[in-house]
Amino acid sequence: MDVDSTTQKPKSKTKVHRVKSCPLPFDLILQIACSKDSLDSEFTEAKKFVELLRRKGKEFQLDAISASGMTALTQCVLDGNLKSVKALVELGANVNKKDGLGSTPLHHAASEGYINIVKFLLRCNADVRALNREQQMPIDVADGDDVRKLLSRVTLFYSPISKKLTRQASLPVSIWL
Repeated sequence: MDVDSTTQKPKSKTKVHRVKSCPLPFDLILQIACSKDSLDSEFTEAKKFVELLRRKGKEFQLDAISASGMTALTQCVLDGNLKSVKALVELGANVNKKDGLGSTPLHHAASEGYINIVKFLLRCNADVRALNREQQMPIDVADGDDVRKLLSRVTLFYSPISKKLTRQASLPVSIWL
């Protein structure tokens, strides 16, 4: 028996608790599937993968938070993989799902300065006024002048009642996105 030399008491055995993660790493699998599709906007490989899981009766949740505190969509945003982001949204991922840190995919895209992902998420009705745990909106964490300018315009004309962008007829669409 092991004895603690400082107290002369038997050492207690510490148990290791495993954290249950997502059943499958969707972010990695979808990035591989999307890279095989090259210019295919239909994401056939990603769709085939999801259909295969459904046929096999495998349980999965696109918006599950993994042990790392991320959703698959959040991880794809952080990786800067627009194709995977598009595939996940097309497959039903929630663009406003907060991760373990309380941030939305738009927070992460803005903080990384990924203007194309920011534009895409905005087109998918991402909440531009969502608050993270530090009570910051995506514009507050934005990196890069182009991202800050876009988010400032969109935040100004965002209607919290309808949670959609309100476009005025006098403003050209190019101003928005």
